[in-house]
Amino acid sequence: MRIEQPCVALALVAMLSVTGLSAEGHGPTSESARLELLLQAVASAPHKFILGDEACTAAECATHLQTFMTKKLSQRQVNVNGLIAGLDEHANEFKLLIEIAPERRIEVRDWLRGVAAGIDAARPAVSAEKMRELIKQLGNEDFNTRENATLELMKLGRPARELLEREQKETRDAEVKVRCGLVLGGIEERGKTALYVLEYIEASGLQFHRGRASGSWHTAKSFGEHLRTKAALQGCSLASPGKEFVEKIASSSFLNGTEYKVKLAGGETLSMREWLNKELKLGLDAALKP
Repeated sequence: MRIEQPCVALALVAMLSVTGLSAEGHGPTSESARLELLLQAVASAPHKFILGDEACTAAECATHLQTFMTKKLSQRQVNVNGLIAGLDEHANEFKLLIEIAPERRIEVRDWLRGVAAGIDAARPAVSAEKMRELIKQLGNEDFNTRENATLELMKLGRPARELLEREQKETRDAEVKVRCGLVLGGIEERGKTALYVLEYIEASGLQFHRGRASGSWHTAKSFGEHLRTKAALQGCSLASPGKEFVEKIASSSFLNGTEYKVKLAGGETLSMREWLNKELKLGLDAALKP
């Protein structure tokens, strides 16, 4: 069902100004902030919601959505796109409707697509000139310049997609073509990128070991810094697929092949490969390739 997204966008901008929320304040990079804005838009909606056969308020609907995410979604899916996809997947067992007008009800997941578009529209626009400059930097001789431009474009999201698709089609620069493809893939499925895996590690608060017999355990922050440096030295973009990042960077030492380890909150120790595969559902083989 097609939702009139411009109307939703205008309504959401007004709602943000009234409640004191700000898409600009969160910036274009924060998926958690985007989800928070979505849930607050639900809780503030002047509509009636229906879960199964029972009516519920907007605030109760927001609570139902939070419970749904906790029970039905993996941590990787706890974002706006993951929530909408999860509601699609579990539509038969979790039927949630919104009455947007008298005698007119639609699925909440369809309405949420319009709300998400409104959140994105409320963000400060980045000029086409700025996006073209970033795309130009994808072919820079310096790796860090190329990488920074790649990640900035991925964070900009869908507004950059048209220019990226055109550049990917027209450019003769193989590096630019590849990086355009990485950015486009990251825009569509950020939860499957190397950057997402790295940020997941850094936010875990766990301890990590680089496998050396005389080595010590590292904090999540210092281990993340190590992986960032290693990725840069090996020319692995953080816009690349997360599975590739784990295979090449986050599983083991480049020098001696020793597996990296993670110590869980309860004291259990797992290989990084096993832990990330379990947490993020990356579809990795059970063991390291020889």
